[in-house]
Amino acid sequence: MLSLNNSRTSLNVSPAWCDREIHQLTPESFLSLLNNEIPAIRIPKFADADECDLLAAGIEFFGFHYYKDVYPPIGRIGITQYEHGRNRNSYFASVREASRKQREALADACDPIERMRQTLRRVFGGASHVAYESEMRCSYFAGLIRQINIALLHVDWASLSAPNWEISKALSQLAWNLFVRVPENGGECVVHDRLWVPCHEEHLIPGSYGYDHKVVENSENVALNPEVGDVLLFNSQNFHQVNAGGNPGERLTISSFIGLMPNGRLVLWS
Repeated sequence: MLSLNNSRTSLNVSPAWCDREIHQLTPESFLSLLNNEIPAIRIPKFADADECDLLAAGIEFFGFHYYKDVYPPIGRIGITQYEHGRNRNSYFASVREASRKQREALADACDPIERMRQTLRRVFGGASHVAYESEMRCSYFAGLIRQINIALLHVDWASLSAPNWEISKALSQLAWNLFVRVPENGGECVVHDRLWVPCHEEHLIPGSYGYDHKVVENSENVALNPEVGDVLLFNSQNFHQVNAGGNPGERLTISSFIGLMPNGRLVLWS
């Protein structure tokens, strides 16, 4: 199992999940998730109902922009490394404005990013930080707000999307989502027990971020059902998708990635 003091280790040969249970957050379960030994962790009531109402009101008042050339459409406040490709200049030039918009949208509510950092600190004893790109002398953006009804089968793995960036050094990468609003039915995130490896790129659908489902044939999977106020964490190097749920706008999340770096630090980015 990984420890927070490990040197760089490849997880491409990580064992299959030892069970298909969604675990509570403990130091042991967090390390197991980093090592892809379990499918997910749930933090119940990370934000209470009143906080989620305030978050939703501020977000909806501020309004969304939409990813270019992404279908089905996904609304968002903030930026992602992925949408800037390998253009570090473009991404880091956008961080300050993205952070300003995020603060404005969440001004009358709680700060989920800081709450997650404090949660990790309380449970594990070490500090977690927003990732920093030394060469650019700039912090990353963390805390993407999304209005998402469906997402194609894909992976989020910095070594693939951001080679030569600081975040590409991550030994393992998790995604966490706070569910501010959820549909009455559907909207599950389905996580497959299949870590991305380079040969899987032959299954990438041309002109899309999504992969053909052949890539996850014969793999175990777990459907993570969203509940208002809960946080769900999973290993984002695994293939995953979001099932359709309700009407557009009914699934509202705040999220970032958590990376375990070679020096044992945890860093956050979007």
